[in-house]
Parts: sequence; C-alpha cells; structure tokens
Amino acid sequence: MLAALVLLLSASPQGLIWEPGPEAPAAAGALAGVLADGTAVLAGGGPPWSDRILVLPPDAEAWREAGRLPAPRARGAVVAAAGELWWIGGEGPEGPAADCWRFRGRPGGGFRLEPGPPLPRPAARPGGARVGDLILVQSAGSLWSLDLTDPNAGWRPEPAPPDPPHRCGGAAAQLLGNGRPALFVFGGETASGRPLAEARAFLPGPDGGWRRLADPPRPLGAGTVAVPIGPSHLLVLPAAPADGSSVPAALAYHPITDTWAEEGALPAGLIPAAVLPRSPGFLVLDAASPRTVRLRLARPEPALGPLDWFALALYLAALVVIGAGFARLTRDSDDYFLAGRRVPGWAAGLSIYGTQLSAITFLATPALAYATDLRYAPTWLSILFVVPLVTRVFLPRFRRLELVTAYEYLERRFSPLVRRVGSGCFIAMQTARMGIVVHLPALALATVTGLDVRLCILATGLLATLYTALGGMAAVIWTDVLQVFVLIGGVLIALGLAWSGAGGAEAFAGAAGAAKLRLWDGGFSWTEAASWSLMIGSLVLMIPPYTTDQAVVQRYLSARSERDAARAAWLNGWLSIPAGILFPLLGACLWAFYRRRPEAIQLGLANDGILPLFLGNHLPAGLAGLILAGLLAATMSTLDSSMHAIATAVVNDFRRPGRGAGDDRRLLGRARAWTVAAGLTGTLSAVALASFEVSSLFLLFLKALGLLSSGLATLFLLGVLAPAVGAGAALAGAAAGTGVLAWLAWTTRLHAFWYGAVGIGIGIAAGLVAALPGRRRRRRPVRG
Repeated sequence: MLAALVLLLSASPQGLIWEPGPEAPAAAGALAGVLADGTAVLAGGGPPWSDRILVLPPDAEAWREAGRLPAPRARGAVVAAAGELWWIGGEGPEGPAADCWRFRGRPGGGFRLEPGPPLPRPAARPGGARVGDLILVQSAGSLWSLDLTDPNAGWRPEPAPPDPPHRCGGAAAQLLGNGRPALFVFGGETASGRPLAEARAFLPGPDGGWRRLADPPRPLGAGTVAVPIGPSHLLVLPAAPADGSSVPAALAYHPITDTWAEEGALPAGLIPAAVLPRSPGFLVLDAASPRTVRLRLARPEPALGPLDWFALALYLAALVVIGAGFARLTRDSDDYFLAGRRVPGWAAGLSIYGTQLSAITFLATPALAYATDLRYAPTWLSILFVVPLVTRVFLPRFRRLELVTAYEYLERRFSPLVRRVGSGCFIAMQTARMGIVVHLPALALATVTGLDVRLCILATGLLATLYTALGGMAAVIWTDVLQVFVLIGGVLIALGLAWSGAGGAEAFAGAAGAAKLRLWDGGFSWTEAASWSLMIGSLVLMIPPYTTDQAVVQRYLSARSERDAARAAWLNGWLSIPAGILFPLLGACLWAFYRRRPEAIQLGLANDGILPLFLGNHLPAGLAGLILAGLLAATMSTLDSSMHAIATAVVNDFRRPGRGAGDDRRLLGRARAWTVAAGLTGTLSAVALASFEVSSLFLLFLKALGLLSSGLATLFLLGVLAPAVGAGAALAGAAAGTGVLAWLAWTTRLHAFWYGAVGIGIGIAAGLVAALPGRRRRRRPVRG
C-alpha cells in the first residue's frame, strides 16, 4: 500500500497557476458574481454603459445573454448570499446610484431579477461582502448593514472607519484569528487619487468594530480585487500602475498571523476586474479586454524523503504484524470482544488514553490554539472530575454484571428496546466520529505528500481495518500502547523544533503581546468561547465518552479486575493533563514560527493542516516520517477502537445467536465481518467529509459528539441516578433532549461546548417529568 502511495506522488510547481480562460465581453466595471449552482454572472459595465446580463453555466465555455438590468450600472458591490446575487449601488449615466437588485435562478430554469431595499444614499464604487447573516457595504465614509433574516427592514448604519478612503479598495469576507467572520477592506484612494497602503477589518456585534491590520507591502488603489482562499487566506490582486511601469504582484494576506506574502506576478497586461470561483479554481476577468484567465492553486511538492517513508513504513508494518500475531491467539468471541478479560490496568489505561487522544487532539487542538489562543487548555482538567463518577458509580455496575457491551445494562435496567436505542445512538455517533478522525490524518498526508486527500483516507482507513479485524480487542489495546509512546514522542519533538525555530523566549514574548497565550478571560457566553462557558460545558461534555462509550467501556470490561479497571480510568485522567498543556502550547509555537515566515504558509491551507505543513517542510529527514507515524498512531488508536466497538455493539445488541460452540464460531465470524463493514463505513464517511470546507474539525467533532451522545448519556444517567424512571420516561427524556438540542443547533449560534450540557440537562428534566404519572409504581433495582 505504501509503495503504491510513493508511486502516485507527483511533483507540481508551487504557488499560483495562470491559464487561458473562455473569452468574455470587456468587463470594465461590470457587476460579476457566481450563483449557488456555479453559474457565473456578468451584468452591466461602463463606460460605455451597458445593461446586459450575461451568464456562463458551470459546464459551458461561452457566455449567453439572460436579460437586462432596469438601468445601466457599473462598479457596484456584488454579494453572494442565500443562493442569489445582490447588486448594490455603483454608477450609471446619471452618476452614483443607491439601487439594490437581487438576481437568482428560477426552479424551472431561467433567471429572475427583483428590487431590494435601496441604500440610504447613492454610493459610487462601494465594497461589500456577506458576513454571517449580514451584508456589509462600505462607501467612502459610510458603512451599512442589511440583515438577511429580515431584509425588508432595510439598511442600518454601522460605525464608519476612521480616516475613510474617498474610494474603497478591495473588500471581502474572511475569518479573523479568533474564528469570527469579518469584513476586510484593503487600500483605496484619497480624494486626490493617491492609492493607500493600509488594511482594515470590521467585526460586527457589540464587541466588534474596526481594527487596523498590518499594512500591505505596497499601495492598493480602488481597482484592487480581494477574494477569500480557503478558511484562512485572502488573495489580493492589485490593479496595474497607471503609468504601466511594472507588473503588479499578487499578494496573500493571512488574518491569523496578520502578515502579507507575495505570490508572484500577475500575467502581463492583466487588469483584474473580478475573481469568480469556478472549479477547480477561479476565473479572473480582465477589465480592459475580452480575455479571462483561469487561476488555480498548485498542489504542494512532496515533502517526504526516502528516510521519512522508511520510518513511516516500518511503523505501519509493525501494526500489521501485531494484528496478525494476536489473530492466532484469538480463539473465541470472548477473546475477540474483551481480550479474555486479562488486560493489566496500566495497559488498559494507556489504551483509553490513546483512544481518546485521537488525530483530533494531535492536529485540531494545536490548530485551534494557533488560530485563537490557549483558552481551551484548562478544559482538560474536567476529565479528573469525571473519573470519580466513573469509578464509584458506573464501573462497579458494568463489572459486576459481567457485561459485554455497556448497553446490556440498559436492557437490565429498562427494556430490550432501550438497549437497542442506546446501542443505535452509539453506532451513529462512532460512525460520525470515524469520518472526522480519518479525515484529519489524510489531510496531513495530503499536505506533506501532495497526494489527493481521498487517496490518503482510503490508505489510512483500510490499514486500520486490516489489523483490527485480524487481532480483535487484544490487537486494539496493545497497538494503542505502542501508539501512545510514538504519539507523545512525536509531539515533544515537534514542540522543541517549533519553539527553537520561532525564536524561543523571544517568540513567547511576541505571542503574549498578541494575546495568543491567554488562558482565561473570565467571560460567560452561550455563543462564544468564553472561559466560564468552556469550563462548565466541558464538565458535562466529558461525561458521555467515559461512561457510555462502548469503545472506552470495553477497556473497563477487558481489565483483569475492578481494581485494575479503576486504575485504568485514573491513569487516563492524569495522563490527559500534560496533553492539555502540550498540544495547545505547540499551536502557540506554530503561530510564532509562521509569523516570522508568512511566505511559508501554503495558500488556501486549512487551519487543521498547519502542523502537517510544519512537519513536512521544516523538519530534518527522517523526523517528519517519525512524527507523521505519531499522527497515524493517534488516528488508528481511535479508528480501531471505534470500528471494533461498533462490531461488538452490532453483534451483541442486535444479532447475537445462541451460546454453543458452533454458535460462538459463527459469532466470531460475524464480529470480524462487522469490523470490516464499520471500517469501510468510517472510511467512506471521511471521503464524503473531504468534499466540504470546515474551519475547525475540533469544533465540528464537539458538535457531533454533543448532538449524538446527549440522548445516550441521558438514558444512562436516568438509569443510574433516578430509580423511579421507567423505560418510556427515559426514552421520552432522551428524545426531548436530542430534539431540543438539534433545534437549537439549527436555529441558534449555541457554542459547541454547550451541546452536552443543554442536551443532557433538558433530557434528564424531561425524563423526570415524564416519570411523574407512575412515580408510585415500585421498580426492582438492577442487581449484579
């Protein structure tokens, strides 16, 4: 498999690739944008003034006429929102205009143009973009916003920028370093026509306002075009100098590090009028001629050398050997599901640690600290508060009942239906989790090798499926033990090299000055990452993984005794504290490292790819392969646990046959088959996830965890803590908590850390209320 990966490597030039595009009408001042289905639209222009509307469907190479504007217009703001284009302000034969028009496609074909709320006053050459639910438009000394949830309310004035330009420069929306969307405005012109070398960002909201950014390396006039590239870059294409003295260079601005980098010269004679997204890149319209230019990002050159590949191949081969070795020792279903219940406590603890310390921790946690600050680090302390709940309440029940899956407890406490509902919730949660944890290392491989991310997903997922199906629970646990040592060693090496390359103590001084080392802000919010919110939310968010997750409970059940199982829980808790420090600290060091080297940040790179970029491009030969092995260790220690736990749940909770010798052989065969099925499902879900752009997979994971696990945690907590609650009330509570949480997730900006607390809290309350009519009925407690 690795040999196939090496053969598929293909080197490509770095930076921007410019190629001829389909001819278009002269685009000087035209209103240009792209509809939700990928149709490019070009309207108006001038002088000479035009009112034509032209469209270019995604699979076409020739523009065609699609209607007329109510009046000739040029140089207005164009904003794509809710599947349509908004054309706002601009100029016409009569001078500056305040018109606002909405252009959209019709369900049966064709297009429709409707009037929108006009601006408070005419605006010549405005700049604008969609930021969250708002359309923001700046014109000279004014800034207005339009709420897309209620556009009929009209435009609302916002704080104007200090010392506003007479004519706006390039404007676009992108995420600030704190993860919140903002309007970015680059350059502009004074009343005398002098271009400005400045950049600003406007953050909506009561705690927002205008912020001055790092100045661009050269002045950017009113003809500047800006477009977001990926989740963390803005590509800025300046207009050619009026005297034609030089060919302007494309610039990349990176909001996280607040730095600029040059991306090479524009094609000779190109005067950018607009940049339109068009797969597999962008279409750049020329303001002075009918030509267009296709722009795409070059794939990175392979960064791994032969020594790196050797280290990586050696490690992955060791995993397969371990799986094959334990396959010979797996004699019955008890060996396959629970490793014969003979695992020492320290190994079970390391396995729990490795399972929970997934690629999400390895990649997404440093990436989150790199993009924001260290405020997420204290949440790791929450694990120590959950361990007593595990060891004193849940673990004794699981061990004394001699369960195979945690969901057997739900049957003994409630009913077979509740068991199947709980097991089904777990299977759905783990399937979603596998997609995320496989996607992350594949992103790393793609970043450092230049391979397609989908190919990397298939390689990672299939390899983990192979050794897990062979060796069962014993292979999962003992490969986890190996993977923990490789993972932590890799993190320590990366941290040391990032610290040194960033300048050591000097880097920390700069990071502290930029508020990157902030651990606590003392705030509380339902929608933002405020410190009190993170701590309270994390206390509840940690309960489901350690009390109801079959992948973790299986470690408790595989230990030699209840005392060993308790030791495993405490060992995982204490080991999680250094991880909570090391990974965010690595992210802060990466921020300081790349702030000194903005040109080294790959254009369009997702934030979750920053550590792989560092591993592939800035580490000595051999070390990159070793640390990448640590990354794969983090992935596979989670993936193997998830697929094995899913197979255990399916076979035991839904499809378990009889108990004879022949039945046990069939059971073992089914378990291996379902392990393969779970691995393939997780791999394919990761392939599907690769088609979407996600700013932070860590927050996506927390949302999925809270949404899918809150109902399951409700069932267990009601079962353990509320003896008067029966099966019907427990199911009603779980459904109510999950349903309300899903509605809040869809209709509000509830932060991911609150998902568990809200879902579980509502579920328990609803379950207790539903149990009130039968509160006098006596129920027998579960004994074991």
